[in-house]
Amino acid sequence: MGNQHQMGCQDVIILITDGAPGFFKEIFELYNKDKRIRFFSFVVGEEAKDFEQVRWMACSNRGFMAHIVSMADVQEKVQQYVRVLSKTVARQRAAFSENTPLWSGATRERMSEQLAVSVSFPVILPNGQFMGVSSVSVPLLELTPHPIRIGGKSHFILLDSNGYLLFHPQLSPLESSTGELKSGFNSVEFADAEIQKPFLANRVSIDCSTGAVEPRKLETLFAFDEMRHIYPQNNHYHVVCISGTPYTLLLALPKDDVKRLRRTIPLNLSLFQLNWLNGNDWRLQKDWKYCLLNDSDWAISEEDAFTEYIKQMQESGKFPELCKPRQKLVERALLDLQASNGFSQLWNREWERNKKNGIHLAFFVGTSGVVRFKNESLDRFLYGFVESENSENSLPSLYRHFLLDLNPNAAESDFFRRATRQPEGQIIFDLNRKTRLRHNKNGRKTAYGHAEKDAILALAYKAIKVDGALAGVVGIEFLYDSLLSQMRHIGCLSDNKKGEEEEENSRCYLLDENGFVIFSSSKNTKYSNFVETNILIPEKLKMMGATNLNINFNNQKRRQKGGGNSSLFGQRGIWAQQRILKQQKLELEQNLELGKFFGQLNRVAEWTMELLIRRGFYKRDYFTDAQAICDPPNDDFQSQQQSINNPTITPSTTINTISITSAASTSHSFKIFPTFLSFLTSLIQFIKQFVSIIAILLIPNELLSASFIPINTFSSLLKITDGRFQCRMHSAFYLGQTNVSSDGVNGALLESDSYERPCSQNAAQCAVRVFASWVPHTNLLLVIIRQDSHSQCFSQDSFSHCPLSQPPSIPFGFSQNLPISSQDSSEQQQQQSNNQNVECIVSQPQERNKPIQCLRDDFLEDDADEETCSGTNMIRRKNWFITLFSSLLVIFVTLLIFR
Repeated sequence: MGNQHQMGCQDVIILITDGAPGFFKEIFELYNKDKRIRFFSFVVGEEAKDFEQVRWMACSNRGFMAHIVSMADVQEKVQQYVRVLSKTVARQRAAFSENTPLWSGATRERMSEQLAVSVSFPVILPNGQFMGVSSVSVPLLELTPHPIRIGGKSHFILLDSNGYLLFHPQLSPLESSTGELKSGFNSVEFADAEIQKPFLANRVSIDCSTGAVEPRKLETLFAFDEMRHIYPQNNHYHVVCISGTPYTLLLALPKDDVKRLRRTIPLNLSLFQLNWLNGNDWRLQKDWKYCLLNDSDWAISEEDAFTEYIKQMQESGKFPELCKPRQKLVERALLDLQASNGFSQLWNREWERNKKNGIHLAFFVGTSGVVRFKNESLDRFLYGFVESENSENSLPSLYRHFLLDLNPNAAESDFFRRATRQPEGQIIFDLNRKTRLRHNKNGRKTAYGHAEKDAILALAYKAIKVDGALAGVVGIEFLYDSLLSQMRHIGCLSDNKKGEEEEENSRCYLLDENGFVIFSSSKNTKYSNFVETNILIPEKLKMMGATNLNINFNNQKRRQKGGGNSSLFGQRGIWAQQRILKQQKLELEQNLELGKFFGQLNRVAEWTMELLIRRGFYKRDYFTDAQAICDPPNDDFQSQQQSINNPTITPSTTINTISITSAASTSHSFKIFPTFLSFLTSLIQFIKQFVSIIAILLIPNELLSASFIPINTFSSLLKITDGRFQCRMHSAFYLGQTNVSSDGVNGALLESDSYERPCSQNAAQCAVRVFASWVPHTNLLLVIIRQDSHSQCFSQDSFSHCPLSQPPSIPFGFSQNLPISSQDSSEQQQQQSNNQNVECIVSQPQERNKPIQCLRDDFLEDDADEETCSGTNMIRRKNWFITLFSSLLVIFVTLLIFR
């Protein structure tokens, strides 16, 4: 850094290692002769014993060395550098003032578990004495702007001084299954969350001091609904520096999201009617603060507090002081409440017709976070129930409200953002994958002919715009059986035998805008399979993740108190159960078409998807998840678990077991020898621990203090983990082109309405015709596949005589390998040839003046004293006693064994 005055002026080298081969004195003499660069070293692992070289590097270069034996040591010993560097801060206290705050990166606040940043100020007495630092944490949620200011598709991005994201709508710092923080959650770059495309070669340059962003426009991808749906978006970028902080604020503004609603008549607070707030059918956004609360009001709900402030507004005719910080948000909330006050009357008037159509919930979500909803219980269904103890599904089960339970922050939910990205007036139909209803009797026969005890739910919603400006999203939740009734009317489902015979020669599908199956006429469709794969198994996995998180927390507390990992085997058991559940889910999905990607159902569907892409109904694009968590490529624990489940698989670890078969007497000695070595090694480790304890009990204190380090009773296991790691995952996606229609008669995709044979094997057994058409004003594509009278395209054994292509012609699913198919490899090769020096897309914020003052310590104090630069100064010179005593005891025990 030279003599530049900027943040990070104390140059530090940190080495994390298990040992060093040498001292490297000539290197330090050449490059750090004046010892201006401090050196900190952390020796990791209980087995690391020889670290004299590493200790010398730290002590000779004004640093500190710490030996981290276990995870329990980490929290304490990684902070040793603070004690060293704080000396410089204390000596230069005069350099601090109220104008030199320090802003941190993103951290997870301990009490609320929310992501937060901290701002710190020095505490200096009037006489100039430096007392310490005062700090306060600011939740990032409080800094996130609301959509009323920027529109439904636009968003703000906040970067720290290193270019890492503090908030972004695509930032996912927590693992969905466990709730744990991902590794590197606070070091996600701009491009990793904003662009998310694998085949780009440009860099992003951001300079907030000049307002320059290069390139100014970017084509980005947004993912929703657990990476099932993606949407392209062309953004224009604007950037500013936030005064007094090292942060950079960007606005991503799509060209089709520039209109905003604005009042034409000034707001008259005295005319607001309190009856607009009657009832329990409205909510405010859960995580937003509309008006601040007094400490005495912490127990009341957000809605009750808001109502009290409205009363004050009516009486005084002006905004209360605690509402002024969010006045724009409050004004928009009042507008949404006023505009939606007739929602209840409309629902009551239409209830009888809605009940016949299976509609039990209607809602409106405004951009202010105001939610209006009305719901009624349908006959024949239970909305609250608990599984019996003998049931296979031991989880407590009940209907979960789409808004109150599943989407309490509705204005920032996936369904809201999906709706805003549809063409104006287009309705989204989707499956509710989070909850279901239970019949109040043992079961009811569905349109597919199966007796089901559960009923699944569907959703329909759309964005409401006024002159192109987003006002909110309206929608309904209804029984999926209602959709089946509509499909029966167009001939895709039938109850009589003649109709069933016709259905055997045809198959109807409704596909959404990304190719997922919303409806299938296959008689094999069972609600129970859908509930198991989409609701019950994910709930069990989430509960196991929470249990695993509690085990980690308890183990950490136990290690801090000097205990071990009593729940290690419980943790490994949870991982094994999670893998078994995931395998069960995969097996169930093989027989389920509902909710799956259409191009991977079977070979006929795969070929049909190819045809839809060629005809322009779908367009292929690629998405990169740079925040993914990958499973280990070789999982020994999983192979052992498989060997337990399958006796024909023998774990490699059993090779050292003792054979007692009399016919194998020759190999018996070779198998017992490795076992003896393993036993002897374990015995030596035990004896060393035993000698350490005996030494503490028998040796005088004055000799002990000069000879031994304090005994460490922590476990040597650094981290209990299932081996998962942070990685990049790629997948192909297919974007619906709703403006495309078929050129053929009645939606036929083949010329002259002819038959084609999609199977490469046994081609004569399958000949089909395909028809496709978008359902007007929806996200649904109706696809009809008909086979001739001699074909067996939809038979049970179709996977054997007509398998999917290998490699897949329709790649789909996240993988660490880039998906390249035969149809688009030439396009990618052409793109790469045009960019010979392809580089990973990286955000590079430009240097700007930091609000932190540089503190360089010209006084080079002597920090080479062993007692201050290392917590392990007595280890190397005093371990001879333990080594000698252990060796003698091992020899004695060995002689006793062979005697």
